[in-house]
Amino acid sequence: MGGCRTEYGADCPLILVASTNVKAVENVLDSFAKIGAENGHERWLPYQGGFGLFLASESRESHHPTCTAWNHSFTDHETPEAVARAEQYYLGKATALFPQEDTVEGVSAALRRTLQYLQRKMQDIVAARYAVFRAAGEDPGEGAEVSCKRLLAEQQALIDAAQAAIEAAQRELHAQEQQARVLEGSHQRMREEIDRAEKAWLAYLESTPWWMDLLSFLPPVLRRRQARDRHFLLSNALTADLRHRDDGLEQHFKALRERAARHRSQALLALKERRAEVEHGLAAQTQRRAAAQQAQVKIDGIFQRWLEALQDGYEAMRDMALKDLNDAIDIMIRAVMFGLADRYWSGQWLLEMRQRLIAGESDSKGRVRLEAKYRRFAKLAPCLVSNFHMAPAFFTAWQGRDMPFWNTIDLLIVDEAGQVAPDVGASMFALARKAMVVGDTYQIEPVWNNGEGCDRANAVKFGLLSDVADARYDAMEQGGYTPASGSLMRVANQACRVRKYRDMRGLMLTEHRRCVPELIGYCNELIYAGRLQALRSRIPPEQRLLPPFGWLNVAGQDRKAGASRQNPEEAQAIVDWIKANRADIERHYADESGQPTPLWKLLGIVTPFAAQAAAIQRLLRKETPDLLHKSARLTVGTVHALQGAERSIVIFSPTYGPSFTGSAFYDQKPNMLNVAVSRAKDSFLVIGNAALFDKTKSSRPSGLLARYLFHPQWGAQLAGARKARLVV
Repeated sequence: MGGCRTEYGADCPLILVASTNVKAVENVLDSFAKIGAENGHERWLPYQGGFGLFLASESRESHHPTCTAWNHSFTDHETPEAVARAEQYYLGKATALFPQEDTVEGVSAALRRTLQYLQRKMQDIVAARYAVFRAAGEDPGEGAEVSCKRLLAEQQALIDAAQAAIEAAQRELHAQEQQARVLEGSHQRMREEIDRAEKAWLAYLESTPWWMDLLSFLPPVLRRRQARDRHFLLSNALTADLRHRDDGLEQHFKALRERAARHRSQALLALKERRAEVEHGLAAQTQRRAAAQQAQVKIDGIFQRWLEALQDGYEAMRDMALKDLNDAIDIMIRAVMFGLADRYWSGQWLLEMRQRLIAGESDSKGRVRLEAKYRRFAKLAPCLVSNFHMAPAFFTAWQGRDMPFWNTIDLLIVDEAGQVAPDVGASMFALARKAMVVGDTYQIEPVWNNGEGCDRANAVKFGLLSDVADARYDAMEQGGYTPASGSLMRVANQACRVRKYRDMRGLMLTEHRRCVPELIGYCNELIYAGRLQALRSRIPPEQRLLPPFGWLNVAGQDRKAGASRQNPEEAQAIVDWIKANRADIERHYADESGQPTPLWKLLGIVTPFAAQAAAIQRLLRKETPDLLHKSARLTVGTVHALQGAERSIVIFSPTYGPSFTGSAFYDQKPNMLNVAVSRAKDSFLVIGNAALFDKTKSSRPSGLLARYLFHPQWGAQLAGARKARLVV
């Protein structure tokens, strides 16, 4: 039985999503509960509880599958009768996909093979596309087929150019060979002509009368002989420049031969030098052609490898740009693998439960059995969800002493990490092998329980500082490690090696789908340097009930309420506005069947002050008590109440009255208004003292917001419900 536990139990990964924000935990569970409905996935087990399991305290109520220290939502599914029914259900569902398999073992093995094939297919596609990317000059926006065809065309152009140069060089070499032959023939003819001229001269000398040579001392005879010589010399072009035999004819013919030889040598040397140049160019062009041909073959091979990777149904990616590849794989492969993996682990759960029932095994707090229980649960609900205050207790066994699950959680995902103080969340990392930290340092910060003085003293006590003035504390604070001012998000930012932007470590999710462009435009300008991509379309004015930004001026006076602040008249104006507009809002956001949507699902109220939130709640409880029912409770609170959540409409109550001077709480940092505005999907409404929002002070978060509130297209004044109380 132990072997079966290893095969079917311990191999299921443990994934834990943790946060300090209860709303973030609920949002994660809500998202996992919607997966099947959103993507049409059908589970092969009667269990339909969703893919998340809430590790919660005994007192926590939730409509999601829950596991506490003593109870869990799978109890009714782990009886012999339920497992037998689940096995029949599983095989019935599997018949459509694997008609040849009639056992859970067979179906599970077939699913595993399919998953392995898809894993290899995904790896092949990614590797082949990156090969195209690297070969094509690393342009993430260029299509794969376009890249390869461009590269092939570029190499063909190089081949054609090299071929043309080779052919020109070959023609020139051939011409040089012809020229050399002509030169040799010309030289030979010149030598023969010189020889003939010299022989003719010698024959002429032989034919000269003897007496003319004997009497040449006589001037008349000498003149006659010279005239006779001159007449002969003029008859040959090679001797035409000479006057008579006394001009050194022997040296003349020798000089002619030497000149002809020099001309030949010089001409041949010039040809040889030029030939060397041409042959060098020919060799270079031949190499270029060979290199281009090899590159062309390589590129064609890369392209063919890409096409081969796309076989079996992925041909639609043929011209996929690298920047779009991940989304395509998400849709075409990973989503399929997710569904198959769910069915595979469902089969593994059945096999494990079969063995457990045969062996009569039970769960306990012992180290091995407690981990096995969580891995068994993960087969049905693959994502365990908890908060940082409860999670350590769930991952601590008891065998005479506490035994934490060191290095056991396969993946720890920290959600809303910007709200997690390091002293609260850092210890969980000791239980995990890997971690992914998700959050935003520009949203709501943690609630810090320690002041800096206490923090410095603790650091000295545990040897981190030599004394409370040690400068090393500043480095710890800068890195986000201090319980007095740090967060896990800041720690992760400092530790991450990846840097997408020069001023920010880690990856940044830039695609924004919640808010309409007008709303997220404010956050984009306030915080994110224009990096967010608004992927929701604008709502046409004729389809709107409320503007993107709305305001209603209320001149109520605020007052202190302990360490907080409240404005009763502003609170009343908000409640009056809700009462006056509730029916219209609920009808405007009716569901597909035309039924009005309850207001608590559509609207949230946020304020900087807990006392103001309490004042609004008191009025709602008095005047519209149905909005505060436990199961249908309108969200009213400080901005923390909506951190990680969303509503179609958000009302912001600034609370400060006309007599307030100084810097508003929400202007001290951009976080509060960034969160408040970005919670609204369609409309962000300010009901309160409009003078607080001065667009001439654009360096303040409220001043920038004023530009959007009072924008001629995006902002509009709301109609007041109780005119007597309003100063508009």
